[in-house]
Amino acid sequence: MNNKIVEKNSMIFYRSFFDAIKNLPDENRLEIFDAILNYGFDFVEPQLSGISEAIFILIKPKLQANLKRYENSLIPKFKQTISKREANENHKFDFVGFDDDEKKSINDWLIYRNQIKKNYVEIGLKKLRTQLLSFKERGFSLSLIITTSITNGWRGLFEPKKNLVVKSTTRDALLKCNNVERGKADEF
Repeated sequence: MNNKIVEKNSMIFYRSFFDAIKNLPDENRLEIFDAILNYGFDFVEPQLSGISEAIFILIKPKLQANLKRYENSLIPKFKQTISKREANENHKFDFVGFDDDEKKSINDWLIYRNQIKKNYVEIGLKKLRTQLLSFKERGFSLSLIITTSITNGWRGLFEPKKNLVVKSTTRDALLKCNNVERGKADEF
């Protein structure tokens, strides 16, 4: 199976192997035991025939899977050079283009995501910034979007539904709209 010259000191021998072999005649049983052990320890492909070959063919996939696991165990593993916390600290959100209230809301969102253990990676922060700027350009209130997502326990930020849209406008314009709804059209 493999040309590596590595001495294997152990292997897995399953109960199902024993159950399949135990009632065979001694000659076949010994032949299959030798074939399994030679294949498992020394990677030697057996030359069998008849019932011995048939049983080995049924057992071989399990032996191959175990050999593959063994080979994978010989591959050196790369260790993480920095902690996850350090990696997350290296990713900073670019607040350029956002006012102080928006920065506070964005910071609240990032804290919330951290608390639910769903931190952003670097590309995620870039996509978040693009999404927030898009919401802002279309006149949506970032504070409302973020507050709605946090309040509902959502993992993402979503454009408000049409009937819930509150465009970010001046406070006076909002107050005038509220006055019109209450029947104070003369103030509008």
